Amino acid sequence: MFIGHYGVALAAKGIQPRLSLGILFLSVQFLDVLFAIFVLAGVEKMRIVTGFTAYHPYDLYFMPFTHSLPGAAIWSIVLAFGLCLFSVSNNPTRRIFSLFVALAVFSHFLLDLPMHTADLTLGFSGQDIKFGFGLWNYMWLSLLAELIVFGFGIVLYWNSNELLHPILTSPGGLLRYGMEFRVSQEKSSSPPHLRPVPDP
Repeated sequence: MFIGHYGVALAAKGIQPRLSLGILFLSVQFLDVLFAIFVLAGVEKMRIVTGFTAYHPYDLYFMPFTHSLPGAAIWSIVLAFGLCLFSVSNNPTRRIFSLFVALAVFSHFLLDLPMHTADLTLGFSGQDIKFGFGLWNYMWLSLLAELIVFGFGIVLYWNSNELLHPILTSPGGLLRYGMEFRVSQEKSSSPPHLRPVPDP
């Protein structure tokens, strides 16, 4: 899954608005960021095979340290704990922050499971039984799954946004907001001697 991961970040932001959306975006893609680094370092392996799946040509044949069940769990804890150390919030907020970060990281593995071919392992050896339901073999089903997850996140994020929700969902809200903004701009840009003087 690609864009669908960002749906989880948006949903988490909608549920807990105090969280940083940037941190959530990093969290849901943290395993892929590590995977890219590990591939460049020769620790994990992939190859490009034309037509490998209908969705992309990547054969992700060795990635037990980032895309295995224990790997995903460990990196979830590592990132959550690391960010918690640098947080300046009080303890209850830090615990919530860490929990959401950990869940966001681990959600990557859960969302990859139905999409990937059999390349997700239950251990670190790379020789363990591999799982993946292979939705990437079906282009339109893959796109539909991506859009459903991303759309779900958009809905939760949208409904939690106190500024955008009444403006963009109420009848004429956007037009009314635009007119009010335009009037305020005109007032602020008018020379001082032309601005209306408030009644005493």
